[in-house]
Amino acid sequence: MSTPLKRANEFVKKNIYKVNNQYRHTYHAMSQLNWSNDPNGLIWFNDKFHLFYQHNPYEANWGPMHWGHSTTKDFVKWKNEPIALAPDSPYDETLGAFSGTAIEKDGMLYLMYTSVTDHQQTQSIAYSKDGINFVKESNNPVITTSMNPPGVSANDIRDPSVFFHNGTYYVFLGTHIDGLGQIVLYKSVDLKKFEYVGPLMNISNPNERLFFQLRGVFECPDFCMVDNQQVLIASPQNLPKDGTQHENIQGNIYMLGNLNFETAKWDYHTLREIDSGFDFYAPQTAKLPDGRTIMIAWMQMWERTMPTQAHGWAGSYTLPRELSVKNNVLYQTPVREIANYRHNHVNYENITIHDGTLKNFADIYGNTLELELMIDVTAADQVGIELFRGIQNTTKVYFDKATSTVILDRSQSGIFIAGRELNNKTRSALVDIKNNILKLRIFLDVSSVEVFINDGEQTLTALVYPDPNDLGVGFYVNGGEATIISLEKYDIIVSQK
Repeated sequence: MSTPLKRANEFVKKNIYKVNNQYRHTYHAMSQLNWSNDPNGLIWFNDKFHLFYQHNPYEANWGPMHWGHSTTKDFVKWKNEPIALAPDSPYDETLGAFSGTAIEKDGMLYLMYTSVTDHQQTQSIAYSKDGINFVKESNNPVITTSMNPPGVSANDIRDPSVFFHNGTYYVFLGTHIDGLGQIVLYKSVDLKKFEYVGPLMNISNPNERLFFQLRGVFECPDFCMVDNQQVLIASPQNLPKDGTQHENIQGNIYMLGNLNFETAKWDYHTLREIDSGFDFYAPQTAKLPDGRTIMIAWMQMWERTMPTQAHGWAGSYTLPRELSVKNNVLYQTPVREIANYRHNHVNYENITIHDGTLKNFADIYGNTLELELMIDVTAADQVGIELFRGIQNTTKVYFDKATSTVILDRSQSGIFIAGRELNNKTRSALVDIKNNILKLRIFLDVSSVEVFINDGEQTLTALVYPDPNDLGVGFYVNGGEATIISLEKYDIIVSQK
């Protein structure tokens, strides 16, 4: 273990006690203290699931990047592992080990990451037999600036995503070429020698060109197969707003299409936002032994105020989500193992809520909940739920018939969160209501809200910072009336010890 790596792990052990736990989650993955951002290296290896992540163990601010590490058997209870990578080599010793992915080869776990100095971003590899202790390749960096295509800045090519196809390892990298956002493809037969294949995006097409004028990078590309469909995920910076989509300065998208691995030509027929909430970035996927594809994202957002920095930590991760493709839509559902932690089940049926009333149930309250609803919205202009409700604060999730959107409103949720976006109050998802029935599945975890709409066709994710006693849940209608056909409530109780 290198001296910088040993120092980082010792610092974590000695300073955990300083963290204020007020807003920390109970069933989501998190670093033990200080800063964390992008999830990295998601993989099932040695009979457990590994989540690595961008981590500054020394401060609750972004800084020289290490790779934090957590493992789990069931995607709900997480074990903190030693920090896996630290800035300790000439090619990464200043700014550190940026984002990347993991892949298994010959019984070994390989991590591919962006190694960063003051003046350039290159790609490097570390490997491990036990999945805990890593050795960096002696021939790092394996993709150097001399291998970049023309027009690429040496400071802006990063976040390698490794995908094995027909005996070859393909690497997707986010970048920009001549000012236009781009993803480029490399390949290798042995993870040692790499060659450039080409750019994926046809940015010369005038119909597409405006979309790729990002003033930034297509960060954190991720290529996967879901239901025999090729899926390309990315987090573009400064995407142009499109209706209810892309309201955040830093975006998230998925594309469905077909990749020619020999030419790097990517023909896509679908491009949509993955999650339309406030706090969802850098999603990454992994294939499980049982065939499921799961996705985890950073549950936070760049260029926002982060109240928990004053508490000694910043950043957490979404509930793992199972992916499927139906009718050219990427569906997301909460990882099924969460059902093992349901307690105190409550069920109501056929409850009518009238205009201007707030309906409360004596046995539905709390801040670590799962709510599942089916609502008949035929006669309602707006129907919604108040979450984390207290004397002064509330977070609202509601359906607005006039715009056919589900809206998440955190304008009165507690501590105000400021950002560069014009709209710091609400996020919305355009929904297709069939037979006037709206389905919602909502997860609360102390300071997070995750909303799955119509079986996961759309999602909204947000952080909120209410008072500790803001435990109320209420249901309301503005204009007309609505019927809650079914309402299920569970307490989600998890001990991470």
